[in-house]
Amino acid sequence: MIKHKSEPIISHNSWDALMVLAFFLIDAQRVEKALSILKGMHHINDQDEQVHKLLAYGHFQNGDAAQCLSHIDQFYKLIDDKQAIDGLEILRARALALQGDLQKAQDILERINKG
Repeated sequence: MIKHKSEPIISHNSWDALMVLAFFLIDAQRVEKALSILKGMHHINDQDEQVHKLLAYGHFQNGDAAQCLSHIDQFYKLIDDKQAIDGLEILRARALALQGDLQKAQDILERINKG
């Protein structure tokens, strides 16, 4: 069960269902609805790395590269294994490119390709 301050308890199954719903809403180009759900989840538990990962994806799909990058950084702060995750690093490169920082984006992609 997940509980934060005086909020009601949410079962893990409900939490997971909200995560899946948010993912499918983003995928269906209903990003604003997905971000609304995810922001509520973040308010309840700002230490859930998967929420940060989906927020990063949602903000990118919504054209907000700065928020995308911020949530990627938060994700890495919360996980134990600090090794870069290729999918997130590709998202980081895309967000940097969206901001116009093409050199950093290219550097990330080259690092991924080298393995």
